[in-house]
Amino acid sequence: MNVMTTVTGTTMVYDPTAPSENKTISRMKVGDFAGKIVGFVDNAKPNFDLLVADMAKLLTEKYGAAEVIIRKKRGASMPAEEAVTAELAKKCDVVITGMGDCGGCTTWSIHDGVTIARHGKPSLTVCSDAFQILGRAQAKGLGYPDLPIVLVEHPFGGRKRDEVRALAEKTLAEIVKVLH
Repeated sequence: MNVMTTVTGTTMVYDPTAPSENKTISRMKVGDFAGKIVGFVDNAKPNFDLLVADMAKLLTEKYGAAEVIIRKKRGASMPAEEAVTAELAKKCDVVITGMGDCGGCTTWSIHDGVTIARHGKPSLTVCSDAFQILGRAQAKGLGYPDLPIVLVEHPFGGRKRDEVRALAEKTLAEIVKVLH
């Protein structure tokens, strides 16, 4: 909070940005996905489950992932349960969180990604391009300014099934490039 004194009195101005954590997390790479276990934190936003299912299939069939573990949150505007993040961090080589396509869900998807990274695992968050600035600010405030964020075109939730299927290949190709 900043306090300014004016002729008419004192005005308090609140800074809405999150305070930065003392410890900054370094970006982690995965290499290729062959033989890797990939985790997803699905925040229950419309169509993200379909995107995750399509990417999971591609990860195993096209990229040689050994296994894909998907955990779905009860809601988008809350953190993943501690047991879920601990399980995925223990079992997986990389964890992908999402879908950030509004204020609360972007904030918590980024938070989930940073939580996984704090466990020492590479993580990445999928967000719509309209919420990139919020996602970057949140990641910076949580001490991981270089958290990989892969963008999809906004709006995401109202897309038809065939659009989501096509987007899965494009999104996964970008994820592979970012984490390699």
